[in-house]
Amino acid sequence: MLIYRYMAQSSTSDRIVFKKGEQSQFIFDCKSRMNMTWTKLSKILGVNCRTLRDWSKEKKKMSYVSANLISERSGVLIPDDTSIMNWSDHLKRISQKGGRAK
Repeated sequence: MLIYRYMAQSSTSDRIVFKKGEQSQFIFDCKSRMNMTWTKLSKILGVNCRTLRDWSKEKKKMSYVSANLISERSGVLIPDDTSIMNWSDHLKRISQKGGRAK
């Protein structure tokens, strides 16, 4: 009998890193150009409305997938000076840091 084991895949995607103030401006520009409420925009992105508001206040970094989606739909370009944070590399770094602290 063959037993397959699957590793749980992380539902967290890579993050896009904007310069300070640009993430908020990008989200507000997209929202106003699409003429949508926070609730409608969050449903399009498949995230909770609270998550979208946290992104707009720059409390958390926006997912790369979501940034591309609203950029395409709104026609607002993502600024050139952004970078991509690979989520698995980030988890590895913070896990090692936590291990050393322990």
